[in-house]
Amino acid sequence: MNGLTWVDSFGSGNLIKNDLLYTIHDKPTLSFAFDDLYWEPLTKNVKKVVNGQDIPLTDAEIKECDDYVTAQNPQRYLPSIDAAGAYIGNMLEGTAEHVPTAPPNKDWWRWDRDRRCWVYVMAVDAGGNYLGNVKPGTYEAEVPNPPPHDYETWDFTAKAWTDTRPLPVYQHAACDAIDHVADMQCGQHITLGLSQESRYRQKAEEAKAYKAGGYVNLATFSYINEEAAATQGASETLDQAGKRVADTILTMADSWTAMGAKIEAQRVAGKQKVMAATDRSGVDTALQGAREAIGKIG
Repeated sequence: MNGLTWVDSFGSGNLIKNDLLYTIHDKPTLSFAFDDLYWEPLTKNVKKVVNGQDIPLTDAEIKECDDYVTAQNPQRYLPSIDAAGAYIGNMLEGTAEHVPTAPPNKDWWRWDRDRRCWVYVMAVDAGGNYLGNVKPGTYEAEVPNPPPHDYETWDFTAKAWTDTRPLPVYQHAACDAIDHVADMQCGQHITLGLSQESRYRQKAEEAKAYKAGGYVNLATFSYINEEAAATQGASETLDQAGKRVADTILTMADSWTAMGAKIEAQRVAGKQKVMAATDRSGVDTALQGAREAIGKIG
Protein backbone atom coordinates (compact mmCIF):
# COMPACT_ATOMS: atom_id res chain seq x y z
CA MET A 1 0.00 0.00 0.00
CA ASN A 2 1.16 3.53 -0.82
CA GLY A 3 0.42 6.82 0.87
CA LEU A 4 1.56 10.44 0.99
CA THR A 5 1.24 13.29 3.49
CA TRP A 6 2.68 16.76 3.84
CA VAL A 7 2.23 19.57 6.41
CA ASP A 8 3.59 22.98 5.45
CA SER A 9 3.84 24.22 9.04
CA PHE A 10 6.07 21.24 9.93
CA GLY A 11 8.10 21.35 6.75
CA SER A 12 7.90 17.58 6.53
CA GLY A 13 5.65 14.68 5.70
CA ASN A 14 5.52 10.93 5.24
CA LEU A 15 5.78 8.79 2.16
CA ILE A 16 4.52 5.21 2.33
CA LYS A 17 5.75 2.89 -0.41
CA ASN A 18 4.98 -0.81 -0.38
CA ASP A 19 3.94 -0.51 3.29
CA LEU A 20 7.29 1.03 4.33
CA LEU A 21 7.17 4.46 5.98
CA TYR A 22 9.70 7.17 5.10
CA THR A 23 10.00 10.72 6.41
CA ILE A 24 10.34 13.36 3.70
CA HIS A 25 11.52 16.95 3.99
CA ASP A 26 10.97 18.11 0.42
CA LYS A 27 7.44 19.13 -0.49
CA PRO A 28 6.02 16.85 -3.20
CA THR A 29 5.83 18.50 -6.61
CA LEU A 30 2.32 17.93 -7.94
CA SER A 31 0.13 19.65 -10.55
CA PHE A 32 -2.35 20.91 -7.96
CA ALA A 33 -1.82 23.43 -5.18
CA PHE A 34 -1.99 22.53 -1.49
CA ASP A 35 -0.72 23.68 1.87
CA ASP A 36 -1.23 20.32 3.56
CA LEU A 37 -1.83 16.98 1.89
CA TYR A 38 -3.35 13.78 3.28
CA TRP A 39 -3.56 10.78 1.00
CA GLU A 40 -3.98 7.97 3.52
CA PRO A 41 -5.96 5.16 1.92
CA LEU A 42 -5.76 2.97 5.04
CA THR A 43 -7.58 5.52 7.23
CA LYS A 44 -9.58 6.91 4.32
CA ASN A 45 -8.23 10.36 5.11
CA VAL A 46 -7.99 11.71 1.56
CA LYS A 47 -7.88 15.49 1.26
CA LYS A 48 -5.83 18.59 0.71
CA VAL A 49 -5.81 21.78 2.75
CA VAL A 50 -5.75 25.11 0.91
CA ASN A 51 -5.92 28.38 2.83
CA GLY A 52 -7.26 26.54 5.85
CA GLN A 53 -10.02 24.75 3.96
CA ASP A 54 -10.29 20.96 3.67
CA ILE A 55 -10.92 19.88 0.07
CA PRO A 56 -11.42 16.20 -0.89
CA LEU A 57 -8.96 14.88 -3.43
CA THR A 58 -10.34 14.09 -6.87
CA ASP A 59 -9.75 10.72 -8.49
CA ALA A 60 -7.22 12.37 -10.81
CA GLU A 61 -5.36 13.90 -7.87
CA ILE A 62 -5.34 10.56 -6.04
CA LYS A 63 -3.85 8.88 -9.13
CA GLU A 64 -1.25 11.61 -9.35
CA CYS A 65 -0.29 11.01 -5.69
CA ASP A 66 0.02 7.28 -6.36
CA ASP A 67 2.11 7.88 -9.49
CA TYR A 68 4.34 10.27 -7.53
CA VAL A 69 5.00 7.71 -4.75
CA THR A 70 5.63 4.92 -7.27
CA ALA A 71 8.24 7.04 -9.04
CA GLN A 72 10.14 7.84 -5.83
CA ASN A 73 13.19 5.95 -4.60
CA PRO A 74 13.18 6.98 -0.94
CA GLN A 75 16.13 6.34 1.34
CA ARG A 76 15.84 5.04 4.87
CA TYR A 77 17.78 5.96 8.00
CA LEU A 78 18.36 2.88 10.16
CA PRO A 79 19.85 2.21 13.64
CA SER A 80 23.59 1.75 13.14
CA ILE A 81 26.78 0.76 14.94
CA ASP A 82 30.50 1.29 14.55
CA ALA A 83 33.26 -1.34 14.46
CA ALA A 84 33.23 -1.68 18.26
CA GLY A 85 29.48 -2.30 18.29
CA ALA A 86 28.70 1.13 19.73
CA TYR A 87 25.47 2.81 18.66
CA ILE A 88 26.04 5.78 16.33
CA GLY A 89 22.43 6.72 15.69
CA ASN A 90 20.29 6.40 12.57
CA MET A 91 22.40 6.40 9.45
CA LEU A 92 21.47 6.41 5.77
CA GLU A 93 20.78 2.90 4.60
CA GLY A 94 23.90 1.31 3.12
CA THR A 95 26.38 3.76 4.67
CA ALA A 96 27.01 1.88 7.93
CA GLU A 97 26.40 -1.43 9.68
CA HIS A 98 22.74 -1.54 10.65
CA VAL A 99 20.98 -3.28 13.54
CA PRO A 100 17.28 -3.98 14.13
CA THR A 101 16.78 -1.57 17.05
CA ALA A 102 18.47 1.19 19.00
CA PRO A 103 19.86 0.24 22.45
CA PRO A 104 18.07 1.10 25.73
CA ASN A 105 20.88 3.56 26.49
CA LYS A 106 23.34 4.52 23.79
CA ASP A 107 26.28 5.04 26.17
CA TRP A 108 26.57 1.67 27.95
CA TRP A 109 25.40 -0.92 25.46
CA ARG A 110 27.21 -2.86 22.75
CA TRP A 111 25.77 -4.84 19.89
CA ASP A 112 26.81 -8.48 20.22
CA ARG A 113 27.21 -9.68 16.65
CA ASP A 114 27.21 -13.35 17.61
CA ARG A 115 24.13 -13.25 19.80
CA ARG A 116 22.40 -10.58 17.72
CA CYS A 117 21.36 -8.50 20.70
CA TRP A 118 22.40 -5.51 22.81
CA VAL A 119 24.57 -6.33 25.85
CA TYR A 120 25.18 -4.14 28.90
CA VAL A 121 28.84 -3.13 29.03
CA MET A 122 30.84 -3.54 32.26
CA ALA A 123 34.57 -3.33 31.70
CA VAL A 124 38.12 -3.14 33.06
CA ASP A 125 41.26 -1.33 32.00
CA ALA A 126 44.58 -2.95 31.05
CA GLY A 127 45.46 -3.38 34.74
CA GLY A 128 42.25 -5.30 35.44
CA ASN A 129 40.76 -2.38 37.36
CA TYR A 130 36.99 -2.10 37.19
CA LEU A 131 35.79 0.89 35.18
CA GLY A 132 32.05 0.40 35.62
CA ASN A 133 29.72 1.16 32.72
CA VAL A 134 31.63 2.63 29.79
CA LYS A 135 31.20 3.18 26.09
CA PRO A 136 32.17 0.31 23.78
CA GLY A 137 35.74 0.51 22.51
CA THR A 138 37.08 2.55 25.46
CA TYR A 139 38.32 -0.32 27.65
CA GLU A 140 40.60 -3.34 27.69
CA ALA A 141 38.00 -6.06 28.24
CA GLU A 142 34.41 -6.64 29.25
CA VAL A 143 33.51 -8.50 32.45
CA PRO A 144 30.30 -10.33 33.36
CA ASN A 145 29.77 -8.61 36.71
CA PRO A 146 31.27 -5.99 39.03
CA PRO A 147 33.96 -7.15 41.50
CA PRO A 148 32.54 -8.54 44.78
CA HIS A 149 34.95 -6.30 46.70
CA ASP A 150 36.69 -3.07 45.77
CA TYR A 151 40.13 -4.59 46.35
CA GLU A 152 39.71 -7.19 43.59
CA THR A 153 41.02 -6.90 40.03
CA TRP A 154 40.25 -8.91 36.92
CA ASP A 155 42.51 -11.86 36.12
CA PHE A 156 42.60 -11.99 32.31
CA THR A 157 43.91 -15.58 32.27
CA ALA A 158 41.52 -17.06 34.83
CA LYS A 159 38.71 -14.78 33.65
CA ALA A 160 37.72 -14.12 37.24
CA TRP A 161 38.02 -11.48 39.97
CA THR A 162 41.05 -12.01 42.20
CA ASP A 163 42.15 -10.54 45.52
CA THR A 164 45.30 -8.51 44.90
CA ARG A 165 45.92 -7.19 48.41
CA PRO A 166 49.49 -7.60 49.72
CA LEU A 167 50.01 -10.64 51.96
CA PRO A 168 50.15 -8.66 55.25
CA VAL A 169 46.87 -6.93 54.43
CA TYR A 170 45.37 -10.29 53.44
CA GLN A 171 46.51 -11.79 56.74
CA HIS A 172 45.02 -9.01 58.85
CA ALA A 173 41.73 -9.35 56.99
CA ALA A 174 41.73 -13.08 57.79
CA CYS A 175 42.40 -12.30 61.45
CA ASP A 176 39.43 -9.94 61.47
CA ALA A 177 37.34 -12.74 59.99
CA ILE A 178 38.41 -15.10 62.80
CA ASP A 179 37.46 -12.47 65.40
CA HIS A 180 34.05 -12.20 63.76
CA VAL A 181 33.55 -15.99 63.78
CA ALA A 182 34.48 -16.11 67.46
CA ASP A 183 32.02 -13.31 68.27
CA MET A 184 29.24 -15.05 66.36
CA GLN A 185 29.91 -18.33 68.18
CA CYS A 186 29.81 -16.51 71.51
CA GLY A 187 26.60 -14.83 70.44
CA GLN A 188 24.89 -18.21 70.27
CA HIS A 189 25.23 -18.49 74.06
CA ILE A 190 25.28 -14.95 75.44
CA THR A 191 24.09 -11.52 74.37
CA LEU A 192 26.98 -9.58 72.82
CA GLY A 193 27.84 -5.97 73.57
CA LEU A 194 30.08 -4.08 75.96
CA SER A 195 27.24 -2.99 78.26
CA GLN A 196 25.83 -6.52 78.41
CA GLU A 197 29.27 -7.95 79.12
CA SER A 198 29.60 -5.54 82.03
CA ARG A 199 26.22 -6.64 83.40
CA TYR A 200 27.17 -10.32 83.15
CA ARG A 201 30.33 -9.61 85.11
CA GLN A 202 28.50 -7.65 87.81
CA LYS A 203 25.83 -10.34 88.16
CA ALA A 204 28.47 -13.05 88.57
CA GLU A 205 30.33 -11.00 91.20
CA GLU A 206 27.10 -10.35 93.11
CA ALA A 207 26.09 -14.02 92.94
CA LYS A 208 29.48 -15.14 94.33
CA ALA A 209 29.32 -12.61 97.17
CA TYR A 210 25.69 -13.43 97.93
CA LYS A 211 26.45 -17.15 98.13
CA ALA A 212 29.64 -16.60 100.17
CA GLY A 213 27.64 -14.55 102.69
CA GLY A 214 25.13 -17.34 103.21
CA TYR A 215 22.39 -15.99 100.92
CA VAL A 216 21.42 -13.17 103.32
CA ASN A 217 20.84 -9.43 102.93
CA LEU A 218 19.31 -9.90 99.45
CA ALA A 219 18.32 -6.24 99.16
CA THR A 220 21.99 -5.20 99.08
CA PHE A 221 22.59 -7.15 95.85
CA SER A 222 20.77 -5.08 93.23
CA TYR A 223 20.99 -7.46 90.24
CA ILE A 224 20.04 -10.56 92.28
CA ASN A 225 17.26 -8.76 94.14
CA GLU A 226 15.64 -7.26 91.03
CA GLU A 227 15.79 -10.49 89.04
CA ALA A 228 14.43 -12.48 92.00
CA ALA A 229 11.48 -10.10 92.34
CA ALA A 230 10.79 -10.22 88.60
CA THR A 231 10.90 -14.04 88.38
CA GLN A 232 9.59 -15.05 91.82
CA GLY A 233 7.33 -18.09 91.64
CA ALA A 234 3.99 -18.32 93.38
CA SER A 235 5.31 -20.81 95.93
CA GLU A 236 8.66 -19.07 96.49
CA THR A 237 9.64 -16.53 99.09
CA LEU A 238 11.77 -13.65 97.82
CA ASP A 239 14.84 -15.11 99.60
CA GLN A 240 14.24 -18.48 97.93
CA ALA A 241 13.96 -16.77 94.57
CA GLY A 242 17.16 -14.89 95.30
CA LYS A 243 19.03 -18.13 96.04
CA ARG A 244 17.68 -19.70 92.84
CA VAL A 245 18.75 -16.70 90.75
CA ALA A 246 22.22 -16.60 92.28
CA ASP A 247 22.82 -20.33 91.81
CA THR A 248 21.62 -20.15 88.20
CA ILE A 249 23.95 -17.23 87.47
CA LEU A 250 26.90 -19.07 88.95
CA THR A 251 26.13 -22.25 87.00
CA MET A 252 25.86 -20.29 83.76
CA ALA A 253 29.03 -18.35 84.55
CA ASP A 254 31.00 -21.55 85.12
CA SER A 255 29.63 -23.04 81.90
CA TRP A 256 30.33 -19.89 79.91
CA THR A 257 33.83 -19.56 81.36
CA ALA A 258 34.72 -23.05 80.16
CA MET A 259 33.16 -22.50 76.75
CA GLY A 260 34.57 -19.01 76.36
CA ALA A 261 38.03 -20.28 77.18
CA LYS A 262 37.81 -22.86 74.39
CA ILE A 263 36.58 -20.27 71.87
CA GLU A 264 39.30 -17.84 72.90
CA ALA A 265 41.98 -20.52 72.63
CA GLN A 266 40.94 -21.40 69.07
CA ARG A 267 40.65 -17.72 68.13
CA VAL A 268 44.19 -16.98 69.26
CA ALA A 269 45.60 -20.18 67.73
CA GLY A 270 43.87 -19.50 64.42
CA LYS A 271 45.24 -15.96 64.20
CA GLN A 272 48.75 -17.17 65.01
CA LYS A 273 48.57 -19.68 62.16
CA VAL A 274 47.30 -16.99 59.80
CA MET A 275 50.16 -14.65 60.61
CA ALA A 276 52.67 -17.50 60.25
CA ALA A 277 51.47 -18.36 56.75
CA THR A 278 53.84 -17.46 53.92
CA ASP A 279 51.31 -17.27 51.10
CA ARG A 280 47.62 -16.77 50.42
CA SER A 281 46.93 -20.49 50.30
CA GLY A 282 48.35 -20.88 53.78
CA VAL A 283 46.22 -18.00 55.05
CA ASP A 284 43.10 -19.54 53.53
CA THR A 285 43.88 -22.92 55.10
CA ALA A 286 44.46 -21.37 58.54
CA LEU A 287 41.28 -19.29 58.30
CA GLN A 288 39.18 -22.29 57.32
CA GLY A 289 40.70 -24.37 60.11
CA ALA A 290 39.87 -21.69 62.68
CA ARG A 291 36.30 -21.42 61.43
CA GLU A 292 35.77 -25.16 61.73
CA ALA A 293 37.41 -25.43 65.16
CA ILE A 294 35.42 -22.53 66.64
CA GLY A 295 32.20 -23.74 65.03
CA LYS A 296 32.44 -27.08 66.84
CA ILE A 297 32.53 -25.48 70.29
CA GLY A 298 29.29 -25.44 72.23
